[in-house]
Amino acid sequence: MAYIKKMLPHHAISHKLSNPPTLRLGERATVAILVGITAPVLAMGIALGIEVSGWTVIKQRMQRAADIAATAAAESFMTGASAQKAATYGAYIAEMNNVAGAAARTWSGSATAGTLSDNNISIAVATGAGIINASDTTFAVTVQTPAPTAFVGFAFPGGITKTITTSAIAEIATSAGTGGQPCLLTLQDYGGGTTTGYGLQISGASEISSESCTIRSDDGISISGSAEIDAGYVFSSGTLLASGEPSISANGIYASAKSIPGYLSIPITVESVPQIPDPYATSSVMQAGFASAAACSGGTAFSPAPWPASTSQTISPGCYSSISVGGDFEVEMKPGVYYVYGNITVGGSGELHGSGVTIFSNGNLAVSGASPVSIKAPQTGTTAGIAYASNSTAASSISGSGEFSFTGLFYYPNGAVNVSGASTSGSDDGCGEMIVKSASFSGSTSLSAECESYGLLPFSAMPGTSSAKLVQ
Repeated sequence: MAYIKKMLPHHAISHKLSNPPTLRLGERATVAILVGITAPVLAMGIALGIEVSGWTVIKQRMQRAADIAATAAAESFMTGASAQKAATYGAYIAEMNNVAGAAARTWSGSATAGTLSDNNISIAVATGAGIINASDTTFAVTVQTPAPTAFVGFAFPGGITKTITTSAIAEIATSAGTGGQPCLLTLQDYGGGTTTGYGLQISGASEISSESCTIRSDDGISISGSAEIDAGYVFSSGTLLASGEPSISANGIYASAKSIPGYLSIPITVESVPQIPDPYATSSVMQAGFASAAACSGGTAFSPAPWPASTSQTISPGCYSSISVGGDFEVEMKPGVYYVYGNITVGGSGELHGSGVTIFSNGNLAVSGASPVSIKAPQTGTTAGIAYASNSTAASSISGSGEFSFTGLFYYPNGAVNVSGASTSGSDDGCGEMIVKSASFSGSTSLSAECESYGLLPFSAMPGTSSAKLVQ
């Protein structure tokens, strides 16, 4: 059977296309209801998006304010401001960047650390809390501000509040110092604003030998006669003055100024040499030792028993009002800590020896004649590395033909030390450091800063550079 395809008339197709189906009344009502329901939600979503975007802008602005305030506080502290003044300066900067402060700020802390509160601004200054270096000082700033909730409030008829909080931490990071470890540091004129004197004077035929370490003066250095310096480096914050025919052998010689005869070929580099502080100025061990020595004003004054009862004696650690050794007497110090209120004097042919010994004194030291003296610091314990320490402002002297030998640290930050004659100061095993207010040498001296095994503080001849860095 043949298949016959049925075709619609052409006019029927045209009629169908020109008259599409239309929504009935019920369907139109449903669409209107849906639009009515979703339109507020859609409008609220758009409004919320606009408001949240505004919060992001505010947060970025507040973050900039926190960053700038933290950096400003740190930089203010670097110029010498106290922790409170530095934090106050940071708060001013935050207020200038549209963070609302208070009419009166409050501070809780000391000159080096504490917290400032200023309405929406908080600045905490902390020492020993660094991220770059554990010992650095940090400035943690927190700022906050209420955020607008005009659109969001429609969704919460009961009311809503929004606070935007940001924070930043700036750290005063100090780079490592240079110039090597000093085995001789003179502190004269440190912090005084001038370097016109000579904290280190070497004269006559004396020789200072410190090949592996640095000689450092916070003032000037004067070398005269046929004196010699043999050191790793030499640094003078003041003028390096030379006269006669002295010689200096070092990997580098640096001075803020120089005055030398034209016939001398001493290669001095003239540049700014900043002063460096006493590394033990804030040592609790040193301060406790000096306080204990001061308490010994009523202690026993030691001098050997009269000859012929004994020419050799042993003394024990403890409290002494003074120690005096003379004649042909030999005194051995047992290991331990000795506190001496007054002076220590060794003269004639007297001898004083001690190994594992630390001496804290409020008086001066005088060694003369043919007297040999040997003091070796302990390598362990609270006073490790400290051989002799005194806070006296009187001059001490080491003279005569006897050998003066110390191993560890010789610390005399407030007075002058004069080394003369055939005396030799130094170390027998690589550790012999001197930190004194000023020193003059007309005798031979050997020093060394290889003191790692004695636990002495490492410090550099030239200070590292400090900078304020955002770390969080």
